[in-house]
Amino acid sequence: MARSHFQKLKLLMLYRILYSHSDEQHPLTMSQIIAHLNQHGISAERKSIYDDIEALRLYGADIISNRGKYYIGSRLFELPELKLLIDAVQSSKMLSTRKLESLCKKLQSFCSVYEAKQLQPNAHMEHRDHTLHEETYYTIDAIHTALHEQRQMSFQYYEWYLSPTGPCTIRRRLQHDGKVYRVSPVGLVWDRDHYDLCAHEEVDDVRSSLCKRFRIDRMTRTNVLDTYASCVENTRSFDLSEDVQAVFRAFGGNREQVTIQMPNYLVGAAVDQFGESLKPVRVDASHFRITVSVQVDPQFYGWIFGLEGDVRVLAPDHVKEQIAQRAKRFL
Repeated sequence: MARSHFQKLKLLMLYRILYSHSDEQHPLTMSQIIAHLNQHGISAERKSIYDDIEALRLYGADIISNRGKYYIGSRLFELPELKLLIDAVQSSKMLSTRKLESLCKKLQSFCSVYEAKQLQPNAHMEHRDHTLHEETYYTIDAIHTALHEQRQMSFQYYEWYLSPTGPCTIRRRLQHDGKVYRVSPVGLVWDRDHYDLCAHEEVDDVRSSLCKRFRIDRMTRTNVLDTYASCVENTRSFDLSEDVQAVFRAFGGNREQVTIQMPNYLVGAAVDQFGESLKPVRVDASHFRITVSVQVDPQFYGWIFGLEGDVRVLAPDHVKEQIAQRAKRFL
């Protein structure tokens, strides 16, 4: 690109330099600004930069000058707000590693390069299973489109199962022999670690009276249909907070390595709670066991008692004793 073309970008480049390379703790001198512009093939005199800064201020940029140094004052997001957002992103189980890194970089772009260093992953952050497929994000986009346009949508639904022979491996397959669900969406529910779709299922052109929940990370081949949704309801009237999965760390119990034996058909419940990185061990033809790190608190016990079938805690002994004592209360 010819040097004259670079000159036409001077005003935009000046704003980018100030936005990315300055803050209250790191203001730029006029000499530093000129040096940054020169690195991008743009020559400038002090007077022209003064004029450009005034033009940017008239445009609305909050450029602060103090003793011959310049920096961006207020931004779209304050640094504490970005810290909250990036912690929320980092702690989400539904994000793949690639998407996690992409979103963190985008959030870092809202502040200076110096402040961005404070938005690195926190050392205390628990390990998360960032293994979900990119298809999840397109599914969420399709749901938003269906909600906005008040349309029905269709999809197929996965279920988890254990390989019947060979290594005890968790796999997924289409539920009900590949059944295509047709629903009228009501809303999206953020269930702490994942999204659920709240919707009425359409069967033979008859809408179900119950509002069902579908895990978005289990949906595939999602399409927005031309048919209008059979119900248009205020999603804020749906309070599903009592129906969400227990989060074991809510009561601050001690973290333990707990071994649980479960029947094979509950592998989906285990994956939903602990992620796809589980390493099940086959016990017999009908059962498997897992060892997971959890907060042992009332919500953990509630999750165990809420599972149907032959579910047993095998270790440690003091957790087994707590299970037995709590079970007696129901007798």
